[in-house]
Amino acid sequence: MTDASDHRRSGDRFEAFLVVFLAAALLIGAAILTPAPDGYGTHRSMLVVPCIFRTITHIPCPFCGLTTAYAHMARLQIGPAFGAHVLGPLAYLFTWAAGLWGLYALATRNRVIPAWMSSKRGTTIFLLIVAAGWLVNIIRSLLA
Repeated sequence: MTDASDHRRSGDRFEAFLVVFLAAALLIGAAILTPAPDGYGTHRSMLVVPCIFRTITHIPCPFCGLTTAYAHMARLQIGPAFGAHVLGPLAYLFTWAAGLWGLYALATRNRVIPAWMSSKRGTTIFLLIVAAGWLVNIIRSLLA
């Protein structure tokens, strides 16, 4: 018979594996892609459709430029990465940290996602950071 802690540990291991897998996929993809020269559109080389929000409104969505920023960061081109998306370098570094933490969690059987991160407060902080980055990117696109 298994108890609830065995199920939790199994779920924690799967969660850690998923974080490692997704982080690795993002980082490998960033290294493979060639950044678009205009700071936006790198995702098109993966046959992804153009951003519908940007197509309709002519302003960037909260995530426009992130793929290009990741591709620049994979080449240690920090200035162009900031130019593509103000949060790009931070998100790229967070992806590395999450992947490494996921490996640690797999090895130690710890939870990979801290409770505060999945709390209402953690979600609010994340959304405020995304909104602030989006606002900066909108202002930059309007001034360009």
